[in-house]
Amino acid sequence: MAGLVFELSNVQFSELASSKRFVSFEAEGVSDGVVCGFAADLLITGWEEEVLENDISIFRGDIRLRSIGHKTDQFVSKLEHQFECAVGSNSVFDKILCECTAFLHNPATIEKNEFVGRIFFGDGEPPDSDVSVFLIVDIGRRRAWFSEKDVAYRQGLISWFRGIYT
Repeated sequence: MAGLVFELSNVQFSELASSKRFVSFEAEGVSDGVVCGFAADLLITGWEEEVLENDISIFRGDIRLRSIGHKTDQFVSKLEHQFECAVGSNSVFDKILCECTAFLHNPATIEKNEFVGRIFFGDGEPPDSDVSVFLIVDIGRRRAWFSEKDVAYRQGLISWFRGIYT
């Protein structure tokens, strides 16, 4: 899968009572004539920085993916078709809280730098529930890119999106 490109809308920056900031957005794209999408709430403060070799930093935090109804149903159906796998007719997820690792830039700078993240679903129980994908968000250009990390994660990803794993 080369990835799916989305246009961002309803981009909103908010602050919680705890002074943590986050950005919420809806991502909508058209693939083979089908409108599909999802929404996300991305924490942009409070990420834990880890300095790796050569003074390269990664950041660990959270992201919540949300359904936006029919467009998310279409998104999951599109992935099932592309991946040539289906896990049943369960309803699509309402929301999923995931851990995330951000590369290149601190998520606090998302207003001027693109966010490049690897989203992690699950903790390995059951074994095929441990899944990850890539998400790139460019607030300035109002674009997002969603791509699989590994073809071995396809069945698990669909299981998460179909609400089999919670």
